[in-house]
Formats: sequence, C-alpha cells, structure tokens
Amino acid sequence: MTFLPLISIIGNNYHLFPLDIIMTPEQQQAIKTHLDAISAILYDDSNPDSLQTLEDIELAVRDQVLTHVTPHIGFFYLLS
Repeated sequence: MTFLPLISIIGNNYHLFPLDIIMTPEQQQAIKTHLDAISAILYDDSNPDSLQTLEDIELAVRDQVLTHVTPHIGFFYLLS
C-alpha cells in the first residue's frame, strides 16, 4: 500500500494516509454540495440575532454539529 503524507487539519503534525482512502475530486465535490445544503438547513434552524461574534457562531455551529450531524455519522460507522 502506498502512503501519502498529509498535514493534519489540527496542528502541524504529519499523518500518513493510504492513497486508496483519499477522496476523488467527485467525492470532494459531493461532500461540498451536501455540506452547503446542510449548512443552510442548520442556519435556518438558528437564531441569527444570537450570532453576533465569532465565538457565538463557533458555539452555535458546534452545538448544531454535535446535535444533528455527529450522531448520524457515528451511527453510519457503527453499522459499517
């Protein structure tokens, strides 16, 4: 198996990822399309008046992701 060094999103640590698990451009575009739609739904479910600072936005996004997104992703991996 061939590995490709990629920079971690968190910090400057390097992690090795097998080339065969890296997403294709089509998969990346599909994720972006779905995330754009999910983001719009989550924004509609939030109170725009409460999103005054970057901290407010970060907390709202974190709450929305933990409440609505993470459980579904975790359940998917559990069944895989």
